[in-house]
Amino acid sequence: MLVAAAGNAGPKSPPLFPAADPNVIAVTAIDMNDGLLQQANRGPHIAVASRGVDVLVPAPNAQYQLTTGTSLRLRM
Repeated sequence: MLVAAAGNAGPKSPPLFPAADPNVIAVTAIDMNDGLLQQANRGPHIAVASRGVDVLVPAPNAQYQLTTGTSLRLRM
């Protein structure tokens, strides 16, 4: 099973790979009100949505940070 972030290029973006591959489970993001996140990609290839605002993620030097979007962006 392969799961991929749909992307943060916005609602008018064409499907991006690998999320657009028919064998991949594409995940988009929702906001704090359970609406689609403004910058999250959309489309018929999307299988599920998950929280995408202020997600606590690991960061360098054994720390954590908050990030927003469909995929992880580390601030170094």
